Amino acid sequence: MHGPQGEDLSGFMGAEKEKTLMEWRVHLARRQPRKTIGAIAAVLAGSGLVFISSRNPLLAALCVLLLLAAAAEFLFPVCYRLTESGAYMRNFLSFRHLPWTQVRRCYRGQQGIKLSPLSRSGWREAFRGLYLWVEGEQQERAVEIIRALRPSATEARSPRNVRRASGQRESPR
Repeated sequence: MHGPQGEDLSGFMGAEKEKTLMEWRVHLARRQPRKTIGAIAAVLAGSGLVFISSRNPLLAALCVLLLLAAAAEFLFPVCYRLTESGAYMRNFLSFRHLPWTQVRRCYRGQQGIKLSPLSRSGWREAFRGLYLWVEGEQQERAVEIIRALRPSATEARSPRNVRRASGQRESPR
């Protein structure tokens, strides 16, 4: 399977045998070069401070790895796949899968769709679920797929379950 630029996206563990309904690749660092420079500067500054304070190159290297892991979704390309069983996200350092049976709520914003396994919003929601970076016509297609595959498809079509990121209800189409 290949993405919009012809790149190979076949490395999703467990998703190879499933029917792929939609697949795309996003590289956020390329879209925002100033933030990329800031993120790289923060990684270097953090590891430099650790090295200066500890004089231990292994601790500095560990700091680089930890900071890169924290910023991986921004710095490295992210591949997404929507299948009949769920949504997959893969990048250089991580792999995540959220089955449709666990998706309780969806939020739609200008830059993507948040799939949440929580039944209510709260502070935990920022750390749970999956954010699909997708815009424009691709987002419309992704919304149609999500509405069709969530466990309670009739609920998913109602405006109270697919909301805009601002909290406003989306009108059904």
